[in-house]
Amino acid sequence: MVMPQPGYAMPSSAKAFSIASFIFAAIALLFVPILFGVIAAVLASMAKKRGEKWATVALRVAVGAAGFGMVVGAIARSSS
Repeated sequence: MVMPQPGYAMPSSAKAFSIASFIFAAIALLFVPILFGVIAAVLASMAKKRGEKWATVALRVAVGAAGFGMVVGAIARSSS
């Protein structure tokens, strides 16, 4: 096992927050986009702080899914 020098952090290879953000973004497309989109964006920003590789993409997907979900919901409401 490689130990970092004191004062230096090892780069994180974990992708847990990014993956969770993608999952919540997918849920935001169908159910309560304002809630699940915000959760996805928060998880993506936490992933960005941790230095995860896919964090920026996850943040963009989260915001896009929340916006798209709200537009689809508004269209569905106005047509019924």
